[in-house]
Amino acid sequence: FALLYCGVACCGPKTVPTFPSVYHQLGPTMPGEYKAEAQAYWLVYPGVTFVFPIPQTFAHCFASGTDLAFVLPDGSTPVASRIKVHAVGDPAGTRPPPLHPSSYYMERVEVRADGQMRFCQRGCVIDFNATPQDVVGFLGKP
Repeated sequence: FALLYCGVACCGPKTVPTFPSVYHQLGPTMPGEYKAEAQAYWLVYPGVTFVFPIPQTFAHCFASGTDLAFVLPDGSTPVASRIKVHAVGDPAGTRPPPLHPSSYYMERVEVRADGQMRFCQRGCVIDFNATPQDVVGFLGKP
């Protein structure tokens, strides 16, 4: 399975999310931002942010905060370590409203290589090929 953004594969079995590939596939919307405290370069698009770790030895290359991380001085290129899905216009990520501790909203979900998702709190497993009726049957109505 691949992660698609606006119909374009960003990462998956045949697509490694390197900085140049993401930038090329999704286009330049605005320069990203180097966050020194996180030692990472954030490339922001509407609704999704790619986070690329930058080794400490190359942090000086991003002193201006907006230099592009296409190729590092050693010839390597950063690979996304995180992909954050968020509300459009809020790359830092929205904070969810306070929820009751028993709420399933923030339930841990493990995505397995065998094509299944395990909902840890509920203890159920759903196959990626499950029908909408099966999903509603397992998880309940939205």
